[in-house]
Amino acid sequence: ATNSTQPYQVTGIVTTYTNLTTSDTSSYYLQDATAAINIFATFGSTFRPAQGDVVTFVGVVSSFSSGLELFADTHNRTYTSYSVVSNNFPLPTPMNIPFTVTNNNYSNMNYTIAGKLVQLSNVFFGTNSGNIITNGFFTVTNGLGQPFNLWISVEALDVIGQTWPAYASSVTGVMFGSMNAGSPNFAVAVTKYSDINTSVPVVPIPLGLSIAGGSFTFSWTDP
Repeated sequence: ATNSTQPYQVTGIVTTYTNLTTSDTSSYYLQDATAAINIFATFGSTFRPAQGDVVTFVGVVSSFSSGLELFADTHNRTYTSYSVVSNNFPLPTPMNIPFTVTNNNYSNMNYTIAGKLVQLSNVFFGTNSGNIITNGFFTVTNGLGQPFNLWISVEALDVIGQTWPAYASSVTGVMFGSMNAGSPNFAVAVTKYSDINTSVPVVPIPLGLSIAGGSFTFSWTDP
């Protein structure tokens, strides 16, 4: 439940590479060992933590298209606050998610995945391939044709202006969105272009070799 007066405090690692909103506001994602949440500060143009910074944030619980958020307004709600308390922490390990992660399991999305740093694997960009990246929502698929959305903020300047590849072995970002008004609104928010990993990893074949009587026998466990 949201509450416009009860403050909550959280300390966690900033997982987004850039501010996600415009004007005199600030929007980042924060993650600790338990979960993740968007932190939003109005009149927050001077609050620009770096990815990997540890931030302590005090705010009220609110809701937006980004999902649940902690909302701070140090001008009108003087009991809210935010500060960077440390720098250069390693990011949490991204949660590898299937393209079908939202299928009929929205409670799991809202309670355990929304807001966290996640990763899609085996990503095809379809008709977007070769186009210049702009802000907005974009649909990608895996090798089975299963779709999922990426979201590029208008403030994701490290991404905007780059070129969509044809394929990426992985795409990393935060799980943006929530279950709103009975319909899902989830997408992976990409805030750094290098998080679209076009390197194809070399996967060793699990091959076994035995020698008997001058004969070589090869066997493998993965067909």
